[in-house]
Amino acid sequence: MTVLLFALVALVSCGFLDPAPDRSGDGDPPAWILAELNPGDDLHQAILEAADRTIIALGPGTFVMTGHGSWDYGAILQDKTDLVVRGAGREETIVSLPADLDFGFYIESRLRNVTLEGFSIVGTLPLAVNTHAIGNYTGPGYTSDVSGLTIRNLAIRDVAVGISLATWTEGSYGDVLVTGNILEHLIGTESGWGYGIHADNPSGVRIVGNYIRNAGRHGLYFGRSRVGADILIDGNFVYEHDRDALNPLRVASALVCARSSDVRLFFNTVLDPVPYAMSVEPDETYGWPTEDVVLVGNRILGARDGGLWIYTGEAHAALGNTVVQRDGNPFSDYRYELTDGSALVPPDPRWADDDGVFDHIARWGADVFVLKNGVLDRLRPFPDAGEADWSYVSGPEDWSGARYLRAGPSPESAGAGVLYIGLAGGGFQRVDPATLVSVGVPVSEDLLVLEVKATESARTAAGVTEWKVDVRLDSTRFYGKKIFLAEWDLVLPPGAELVGSGLPPPDADFFGGAGESEVDALLGLSNRRMTKDPFRGASARNGLLATYLVSADPPLADGSEFRLDRCVVADSDLQAYTPADGLPVR
Repeated sequence: MTVLLFALVALVSCGFLDPAPDRSGDGDPPAWILAELNPGDDLHQAILEAADRTIIALGPGTFVMTGHGSWDYGAILQDKTDLVVRGAGREETIVSLPADLDFGFYIESRLRNVTLEGFSIVGTLPLAVNTHAIGNYTGPGYTSDVSGLTIRNLAIRDVAVGISLATWTEGSYGDVLVTGNILEHLIGTESGWGYGIHADNPSGVRIVGNYIRNAGRHGLYFGRSRVGADILIDGNFVYEHDRDALNPLRVASALVCARSSDVRLFFNTVLDPVPYAMSVEPDETYGWPTEDVVLVGNRILGARDGGLWIYTGEAHAALGNTVVQRDGNPFSDYRYELTDGSALVPPDPRWADDDGVFDHIARWGADVFVLKNGVLDRLRPFPDAGEADWSYVSGPEDWSGARYLRAGPSPESAGAGVLYIGLAGGGFQRVDPATLVSVGVPVSEDLLVLEVKATESARTAAGVTEWKVDVRLDSTRFYGKKIFLAEWDLVLPPGAELVGSGLPPPDADFFGGAGESEVDALLGLSNRRMTKDPFRGASARNGLLATYLVSADPPLADGSEFRLDRCVVADSDLQAYTPADGLPVR
C-alpha cells in the first residue's frame, strides 16, 4: 500500500472495487485511488488535482464551500475521467453553500464517467444569488464534451436550482443518469429560479426515481432534445409543487417536457400541485420537432389547476395516464388540455381511455401490465432504445369488475415479482407476471387499508359528548413495500367540532415514531404523516396515523358518521395509491 500526501488528504492506492461499469476499453484498468476527506479539508482542491480513477470519500460532518473562479463555484469538474465524489450518506455528509455562491458543483467540459453520490447539498437562506447546487452556464464556449455523468442518492434543498444538465445546441452532453435524489424547497418563481431538475440539449439521459418537493417554478423541466436523443423520465415523484402559491404563472407546470423529441415519460407522479401539473410543449424558438414523446402510466393527483396540457400540435402515444383534480377545482375544463391540434392516442384501440381516470396499469421490471375490460395484457414497449413495440400477450382469466392492479416483489421467490388484482367483491388475487395466471387462493383483505374508527372518549362519561377518532393504516399484506407518506381529510358529520388531535404513542404508531407531521397552529396536527426520507418508509405494519377528539351536538348515533376524503398513500418506490386504485378506505 502506497500513501501519498496530497492537498492535506491521505491518498491510498488500492485495489478498490470499481464503483461503476468500466467504459475505458479493453484490458485490465488500473487500480482506483481512494482519497479520504474530512470537514475542514479543501474539497475544491482535492477535485481539481484528482487523478483518473479516484474516489474522493467525504466523511461525516459539514463541508463549507467558498467561491472560486470568475464563475463563482464551490468546486469545478473538468478534464476528469473516472472520478467519484462520495459522501457517507445523505444525512451524514453535508456540503453547505453560502447565500452568495452561484454554483456548488460546476459541471465543465471534457468529463468521462464522473459520479456524485451519497451526500447533501444545502443552501443558505435567504439566497443572495441564483444558487445552483449542480450546474453550469450554457452557450458556445461553455460546457460540452460530457459523457457518463451520474448523480445519485443526493439530498438538495434551499437553493434556486437543484440539478441542471445543460449544454448549447451544438454541444455534446450525454450518457447521464440522475436517480434516487431528494430535492426540496427550490426557491424562486422567475424563469431560471425554482427548478428541481433542469435539462437542456443532452442525450442518452435517464432521470429516474427522484423525489422533488415544493419547487417554485418547475419540479422537473426537460427543456430541449434532438430527434433520436433517447430520453427517459421515469418514476419521479413531484410533490406540493409551488406549495405556497407564490407563482403567478398558472402554466408553470410541475413536470415539463418542452422542445424535445424521443422522450419517454413513464410512471411519474405529480401530487398536490398548485399551478398546472404536467405539460408537453413545442419549440417556439428554433422550431425543433416534438416527435416520439410517449406518455405511459403517469399519475396526476390532487391538481388545483390544469392537469395534463399538450400543445405540440402533434399526436403522442399515451397509455394508462391518470389525471384527478382536487374537489372544487375551478378549472375542471383543463383536466386534459389539448391545444393546436394536439392529441393523445392509445397505441392499440383495446386500450382506449374513455375518461382519463384510473386505468389499471402496473409495471414489473421492463414489462408493463394493463387490465382493461376484464383482460390482463403484458407488453414491453421499449425493449431497447428506439422505436416502440406495442405488441402484447393476454392472460386467460376474466377480471371483470377488478378494482386495482398493482405489482411488487414476490414473497415466495427472491428477485421475482407478483401482480395483485383487487377483486370486485373485496380482497385480492395474486397473479404470476410471467404466465398471467392466478397463483394461490384469493385473499379476503386488501393490500392496503386506510381506516377511520370512532369510539366514545373517556370524557363522555363526565358529561361531555366527545368522540375519539383514530385513523389507521394497514400494509401488512403488501410484501416488500415501505410506506413513506399518508395524507387524508377527516370529514366531520353535521354538528361535530374538532377540539383536539395528537400523534399516537410510538408502540401504536404506524411509522414507529419515525414519521414526521407538519404541525397545525390550532390543532397541533395536520392530516398528513410522512418520513423525512421518502426512500425509507415503514413496511408491513398496522398502526395509528393520528387521533382526533371531536365534540358532537346533537349527539352522534354510533360514530359511523365520520369518514375520510382525499386519501393518498405513497411507498418508497415513489408509487401513489388512492381509493380508486389500491387503497380501500373504510
